[in-house]
Amino acid sequence: MTDLLDLSRADITSKRPGRRKQLLEQISALADRVHLLAEADAKLPPLPGGVGNAIMAAFEIAPSRLIGDLKRALEQAIERNELEARREDAYYVAHIARLGLLPNVSPEKTSALIAAGGAIGDAAASDDLEGLYKGPDPDDPAPGVLACGHDPDNDPCIHRDADPGDPALHRH
Repeated sequence: MTDLLDLSRADITSKRPGRRKQLLEQISALADRVHLLAEADAKLPPLPGGVGNAIMAAFEIAPSRLIGDLKRALEQAIERNELEARREDAYYVAHIARLGLLPNVSPEKTSALIAAGGAIGDAAASDDLEGLYKGPDPDDPAPGVLACGHDPDNDPCIHRDADPGDPALHRH
């Protein structure tokens, strides 16, 4: 596009005194609009794709105007820096559950959705959250053992259908 605009500037051949200046200003204005559109196009939306589907699945509701309203509420919360942009769907579902934006959701379901989405704010900084890596655990008797119970250095995890003599055993 830049080359095309440069060619357009070079191709102005008018001999009228003000016409050349006017055309150069119009081409510059067009270049500015193209630049602004390119910037706007490159800007990521605050919510990832699929959040509406995740909300419908989590709360077991049908597509409706309510989904759009909830997404707008999430976008506004992101603008106010109450939420982070471009996170996983469960994070946003948990926020909706935490604020009780949908009526008639059981307390058990609300608690489960909040737990699945993680904590926000002061709760996120607490030490009782699982899943946040805090370095090696000094109280762990076997720090090299994988979650499946195997030591990655000495004992490969063998797929139940694999031949034990096969050198290409599934390893973590």
